[in-house]
Formats: sequence, C-alpha cells, structure tokens
Amino acid sequence: MLGLAIDSAHQRASAALWRSGRDAGSADKGAETGPSIVDSAALSPDDGKADQLINVIERLLSRQGLDYGDLDLLAVNRGPGSFTGIRSAVALARGLALAAGLPVLGVTSHEALMSGLARDQEGRRTLIAEDARRGEVYVQAFDAAGVAATPIQALAIAAAAGDVRRGAWRFAGSGAGMIAAALPADVDVHMIDIEPVDAVAVARAAARGLAEGDMPAEGFRLRPLYVRAPDAVPPTPLIDPAERVEVPA
Repeated sequence: MLGLAIDSAHQRASAALWRSGRDAGSADKGAETGPSIVDSAALSPDDGKADQLINVIERLLSRQGLDYGDLDLLAVNRGPGSFTGIRSAVALARGLALAAGLPVLGVTSHEALMSGLARDQEGRRTLIAEDARRGEVYVQAFDAAGVAATPIQALAIAAAAGDVRRGAWRFAGSGAGMIAAALPADVDVHMIDIEPVDAVAVARAAARGLAEGDMPAEGFRLRPLYVRAPDAVPPTPLIDPAERVEVPA
C-alpha cells in the first residue's frame, strides 16, 4: 500500500510518501510494522503553508515517477494546531480525495507525536502536551501501552497539572515543561524530547491506526479538529439589521 501524508497544522507544512510495513518487506510477512518512508519534503516557514503544499506533493510524485493513480490512501493531520494550517490541510486532502477517488484517514497531532515514542519499559503513562498559547495547553494522556486514555483538551496549565495523578509519567511536547513546573514534587515525571509534528509522523500514526483497525473514509467526511473556538470572530455590523429603516424609492 502506498500512502501520501500531509501536515500543515504547525510551523512547517510537509508531505511524505510511505509504504506499509508489509509492502516494505518486513521480516515477518504476517506482521504490520512501521511505515517505510519513500520520500518526504517540507516547506520553510517563509515558503507558505498548504497554499504551496500542493507543489511539494507534485514534486514528490514526479521524482518517484508516480501519479495520483498510484496512491492507495491519503493521511492528514486534522489538528489541533494552527487554525489556518488545519483548515488548509483538510481542504487540500478533501480536494485530492475527491479528484483522485482516494480514501482519507485523519490523525491528530497527539497521535502523530505519540507514534514517535517507543513503549516505555517501566510502564509509565505518557502525557502529550502542546503549547496552545494564551496560557493553555492541548493535552492528552496515554496508558502504558500507548493507547489514548483521555480526549484531547485545551486546558489552563494549572488545570492540566491538577489532572495529573500521582504515579510515574513521561511528558512530551512543547507544553510539557510548563505542566511539569506546576506539579508537586511527589509526581514522578520523566521528560522526553520529541521532534515536532510533520508528515512523516502523520504517516507513522496513520500506519499504526490502520494496523489497529482504523478505517479510512471518503474525503467529504474528513473534519478538522479545533478543540477550542478560533480566536477570530465575525465583525460586528455597524448597523443592526433589526434597526435598519427602509427608505422609500
């Protein structure tokens, strides 16, 4: 299976082509391993986001001698992250799915980050925390097996720290240090450095989801995951429509 993963939920937009573990030639033909990355590319922050991401996709396909008809699946990071970046990537994935007749699998930023962590040998739970600005973090807890134990939430740092129960944890993500600093001393926390989300991480998360039974869907069913309302609000009209007076002709 050949998949295309895209991401523009954060600072850099990126795309990656991958093959499933079986297609990549795993030692155990009956086992699904991590994806084999065929090719990947990222835009610098100065190059734009999903408005230029289609050009990256075209280059990836061209240098591999592939076309959209060779793809079996699209995977996209549907959030949380930048509202504009999420909307752009989801819209692009939906458009490509419709044009090429491809199924789409949406993954979250936290699933993508978690896909880069090996299972903890000491049985620690994992908290993925991303800086959501305005004194908040996007947080999600995973059990020792790497299975999501809570939904993704946007919480104030103090509230996120208050939800962390005593025991052994490992923290990862751009907001992890802020939560750790607010915890009492008796919480056992192991901090982990992790690479920011990109299309390669999205491919890993998609491959893991497929192996665990996640089902791709038609592109029109794909929805962005915002977690909290956008900062922007519709402008208030200068004149209340209810107070408008019709002027006779």
